[in-house]
Amino acid sequence: MAAKPPSAPSTPAARPAGRAAARRPTKEATPKIRLGSADSQALIQSNQKVMALEQKARELSDQPMPGETVGDKIDDASITTQVKYALLSHKGTSALKTKVTTVDGVIVISGEAASDAEKSLVTKLAEDVRGTKSVVNNMTVKS
Repeated sequence: MAAKPPSAPSTPAARPAGRAAARRPTKEATPKIRLGSADSQALIQSNQKVMALEQKARELSDQPMPGETVGDKIDDASITTQVKYALLSHKGTSALKTKVTTVDGVIVISGEAASDAEKSLVTKLAEDVRGTKSVVNNMTVKS
């Protein structure tokens, strides 16, 4: 009986470089969002808001408001970012349906809440951010 030839190595590290290079790259796992779905519309609106905010930031970056220092602008932006992060991190809130602005440490929140509990939670999360002087929650509760 003739001996079988050794089989090709199965691990990527053991394969010859030429063979590994010839393989097609694997697709990375990316979430698929169907066009026209509520998720795709929310994502598009969110991206549009981000682009508008980036444009506005570029316009205002060199022009502090009267009586405002660069540090004040950074503090307000930091507060807004921390509130948005808190909303994104908490599964009981919808950051996509919530607009947050901060002026002199006063956070103004608007948008749509699914319930009174969500509206209260958003207020509490905003109040817990360091540097917050007060929170004005103008969210409407979805009926």
